[in-house]
Amino acid sequence: MKTVDVVLEELEWSLDDLAAKCGLPIDRVAAIVDGVTGSLVDGRSYLDPVFRHELERYHDAAAKAHREHSGVDTSMPMPMPPPPRAALPPEPNGHGSEPVPAGTSDRQPIAPRPDGDTPATPR
Repeated sequence: MKTVDVVLEELEWSLDDLAAKCGLPIDRVAAIVDGVTGSLVDGRSYLDPVFRHELERYHDAAAKAHREHSGVDTSMPMPMPPPPRAALPPEPNGHGSEPVPAGTSDRQPIAPRPDGDTPATPR
C-alpha cells in the first residue's frame, strides 16, 4: 500500500491541497495522515492495519457502487474507540492541563442555574 506522502508526491499535491480537496481544515487531515490526536480528530485509528484494510474494502465497494449506479453492499467501518482521555498523557496547554485526581480539587461548584438545571462543570 502506498503512503500518503507517496500519493501526494505522485499527484504533485501538498497536504494543504489534500485538505482543500477533502473540504476539511488542515489540522484534521494532518491528524489522520500523521496518526495522532488533533483538535477534533483522533487519527490514531488510521495506523491500525485492520481498520485500514476495512476502509480499503469499503472504499472499493463504494467506488464499484458509484460506477454501477448501485448501492454499497457493505457498511462503513468504524474505528475502535480511542482510550479514555485520562489514559492519555497530558498535553501541555499553558492552563494547568495536568489531570487532577478525583476528590482533590479545591474548585467550588457553580451555583445552580435559574432554570433549576445544575451545571456539569465546577468552577
